Amino acid sequence: LTYNEKPINAVFGFLSLLYSAVQSIRPEYLVVAFDRREKTFRSEIFPEYKAHRDPPPQIFIDQFPILKESLKELGVPMLELAGYEADDIMGTIAKYCDELGQQCRLLTADRDTYQLVSETTHILINKKGVSDLLEITPEYLMETFGIEPHQFIDLKALQGDVSDNIPGVKGVGEKTGLKLIKEYASLEGVYDQIDTVKSASVQSKLVQDKQSAFMSYDLARICCETPIELDMDQFQFAINWDASAEVFDRLGFKSLLNRYQQTKPDSETSDQRPDGTYRLISSIQELEAILPDLKAGFAIDLETTSLSIPEAQIIGVALSFRDREGVYLPCNETVQSQASQTPLFPEPIVFKRHDLLEKLAPILQDERIAKYTHNGKYE
Repeated sequence: LTYNEKPINAVFGFLSLLYSAVQSIRPEYLVVAFDRREKTFRSEIFPEYKAHRDPPPQIFIDQFPILKESLKELGVPMLELAGYEADDIMGTIAKYCDELGQQCRLLTADRDTYQLVSETTHILINKKGVSDLLEITPEYLMETFGIEPHQFIDLKALQGDVSDNIPGVKGVGEKTGLKLIKEYASLEGVYDQIDTVKSASVQSKLVQDKQSAFMSYDLARICCETPIELDMDQFQFAINWDASAEVFDRLGFKSLLNRYQQTKPDSETSDQRPDGTYRLISSIQELEAILPDLKAGFAIDLETTSLSIPEAQIIGVALSFRDREGVYLPCNETVQSQASQTPLFPEPIVFKRHDLLEKLAPILQDERIAKYTHNGKYE
């Protein structure tokens, strides 16, 4: 992919992932955090921090202005701060949301951000393609690694990080690091009880690189107190849909343009209330009152948690049995949390088969009753 004879593959990949995430999560607020090219406060702690990294290829650097200009046209807010990394900005936002009790989703492939995971902050990782997001929760981390989110700082302090040139303790890898953290809870716990470490070899390595371990802790810890002003009103989700089409078309992103055209809101009708009578049914008694009307045939539409049939759970049913008249049955009572991806919801939640749906089931299953729907194979 090129634009004005310049490669734009990275721009396409970023916008594809962002567009898919927006369609899946339906955020109330949105902001993109960028790294800056200057050194950060971590280089003051350890001058060799990331020093061995080769600079990004020029072909990649050249795409940043195009990406940022595209995001600006789309109306996507951007944040960057000299002396800090994008992870630090995300950490500051996550802490701010935690304090407000506001749900926060961080879309990043950086495992360093696992330390930010909480009941309100989850990490979304692009695992198998731009439409397949893995949601990292506290439960997922405990089940997968056996430690809590904040302990990932201690783990990295021990094992180090080759990509960031964080030294850690030489000879201690993830397996040994996890074992130590599970047994002693923290880096300080390890050194407070250093004499009880069973392996003489590991104990010797820990003693020798104690200073390096604690310095590595400071390098690994994401700063959640950056001096950046957060105004949630500025991050209000307000994509410029018309500009989206123009950007995708100008850059030649045909697949994104096609996806946009299939999902764009209708600006001429989205704010208009339809004529007719439409009401919510929330009790068995109300549903029983319309069952005789449904036996003459009706239109139906399901609200689900996913467009993937194996993963989809019914959370609502819309019915219409007369012209300009309809009802909606909410069926979204949760029963438990689970650590898995949830394409249309910001939290991983499971829904039980609602009493209203149980009552409606015989009508739905009766082949003698006519039913009208759009995308019927899915419904």
